[in-house]
Amino acid sequence: YAWLAVKYASYRSRVHLRMDIDAPLEGLSEYRNIQVSGQGFYFDIAGAYAGYSAGIALARSDAMGQALGHAIDGSQDAVIRALENLRLTARVDGVNDGYVLLGTGFESEIPPGTRYEVTEGEASAPLEIEVIKSFSAGSLGRVVRGELSQVRTGMILREVRGTNISSPIFKTAAQTRISLEGAPEFAASESLELPPQNIPKPDFQGLEPKLRFWEVIKRVAAELPTLGYRVWRYFQYDRAYQKNADRWGVEELETEGRSDSDGALRWAETARSESFSAQMGLTALPLVPAHAQASEFSPVVAVIDSGVDYNHPSIHSQLWLNPAPVSDSRGLQDRYGWDFIAGDSRAADDGHHGTAVASTVLAVAPHARVMPLKIFNPWGVTSSAAILGAFKYAVDHGAQVILCAWSTRRATQAVERGVEYARDHGVLVVAAAGDRGDDLSQVASYPAVLSREFENVLTVASVDGADQLVRESGRYSNFGKEFVGIAAPGLGVRVAAPRLSEEHETSSGVAAAIVAGAAARLIRSESVRAVELVTAIQSSAVVVPDLESHVSGGLRLRIAE
Repeated sequence: YAWLAVKYASYRSRVHLRMDIDAPLEGLSEYRNIQVSGQGFYFDIAGAYAGYSAGIALARSDAMGQALGHAIDGSQDAVIRALENLRLTARVDGVNDGYVLLGTGFESEIPPGTRYEVTEGEASAPLEIEVIKSFSAGSLGRVVRGELSQVRTGMILREVRGTNISSPIFKTAAQTRISLEGAPEFAASESLELPPQNIPKPDFQGLEPKLRFWEVIKRVAAELPTLGYRVWRYFQYDRAYQKNADRWGVEELETEGRSDSDGALRWAETARSESFSAQMGLTALPLVPAHAQASEFSPVVAVIDSGVDYNHPSIHSQLWLNPAPVSDSRGLQDRYGWDFIAGDSRAADDGHHGTAVASTVLAVAPHARVMPLKIFNPWGVTSSAAILGAFKYAVDHGAQVILCAWSTRRATQAVERGVEYARDHGVLVVAAAGDRGDDLSQVASYPAVLSREFENVLTVASVDGADQLVRESGRYSNFGKEFVGIAAPGLGVRVAAPRLSEEHETSSGVAAAIVAGAAARLIRSESVRAVELVTAIQSSAVVVPDLESHVSGGLRLRIAE
C-alpha cells in the first residue's frame, strides 16, 4: 500500500580493451591496454502503486544502459587519442585523364585538400597528390608536386602530416575528449575514471500512472476488508508446502504421487463428459495413449504463469519432479519448479490462472508432468528477468512443451529471447492468441505474433461449440491467419481453481492449454522436435471454412494418435 516510493539505482560499468597498433610506415608496432570505468545512478521520489515494480525495473535498465554507454564513449576517446598521430595511407589504383585514382578505404570520406606523399623508395623525386573528391570505393586526386609521369599503379602513399584537419574521426575526438593529465602520448596502458553521471529520469510512458493520494486511500479502503483473509490464505494454503515440509518432501511426494496417480486420471475421465472433448475427438481415445502405457517416459509441460496449486488433486500427482534439485538462499530446493517473483522454490498460485490452465493440460493428457514456473504476482505484473529466466529454466530442465496461456501487447526482448532459446533446443511454445478481439496483423500480442518468425511457436485462438471464434463473457478471441496456427475449444471449459475448487473458464489461454495437452499426447521421447509436433497437430486438424479468414488454413484441433 506504499504511496511514496523512493527509486534509486546505481551502476558501474567497465570496458577493457587490448588495442594492437601495427603501422610499419610510421615505424610503430605496439599494443595498448585500455580500461575505462563509467558510473551511472538514478534517483526519484514518486507516488506509485502497482507500477512501482515496473518503474524501478526501468530505472535500473536505463541506469545500466547509460552507464555502459558512458564507458564506451570514454573508450572511444582513448582509441582516437592513440590513433590521432598516425597518418593515413593510400594506394594508387590507376591514372586516368590526368587524375589519380586512390585506394583510401571503403566509405573513408577523406576530406578534399588532404595530401598524400610518396613513401621512401617509391619514386626518385618528391611527389604529392591532393584529394579532390571521395567516393564510397576510394578517392580522386591530382598531382600538386612532382610530375604525373612519376605516378605508377600500386604506389603506396602516406598522408602529409597536418593536412587532414577536418577528418570525421578527429572531429569525434574533439567532441568527446576527456583530459588525461600526466599520460604519455604513447602509453603502454591507459586507465580512465569517468565522473559519475546523474541519469535523467526515464520515460515512464505506458506504465501504470501514478495515483493521487485520495485514489490510493480509496484502493486501500476497498482491499483492507480482505487483507485478513489473504494473509490467512498465504500461510494456510499458498505456502502449504512450507507449513507441511515434512509431509511434502520430495520422497513422500514421489510415493504419494505414484499411489494417487488416479487423481489426474479421474479429472481427465470427468472431462470426457464435456462437449469440448467430443468436439476434438478426445472421447474416442483412451485416457492415456497406448505408447505411454507401455513406457515409463512422461512428457513435461512447463506452465509459465501465475503459479500452480500443487495441492489440487487434479494436479498434485502429476507434478514434475526435479531429478537434481538445488537449494535457494533459504535452503529450500527447487523440487517442482520455481517462483521467479519471490525468488524461491514454491511456485504457489495466487492468481488462479496457472492452476486453471495446468489442470486443462492434464484433462487432455493425464500422463503428462506439469512444471510450475511462476512469473506473475497477484496483480499480473512481471519482469523481463522473470520471463527470460522461466523460459531458460523450462528448456534447461527438460520440458518438451512450454505453455504461455497469456498475452501482452508490450513488445519485450525477454519474450523473444526466451522463444528463441526454446527454438534452438527444439522446444514447442504454445501461445494464447489473446482475448481482446484484435486482428493480430493490426494490434500485436506477444508471444502470439512471434509464430511468424519462430517455427516453434504455435498460436491458438479459441472457438465455441459451433467452431466460431469466442465472442462471449467479455472474452473475444484474437485472430489473424498469418499468426494463428490452429483454433481449439475455449468456451466454458471446466478447470481447477485453488483451494480444491473448480470453475468454468472462457479464454484463448484455456484453448492453448488444450493444444499443449494434445501435443503432450504425441510425445514419445525427449528427442521430439517442436516442428514435428506442430506438423502433427495441424495435419490431424479439421478445416472449418468459417475460420479460414481468421486462422491459418481454417484449422481447428482434432486429436488423432
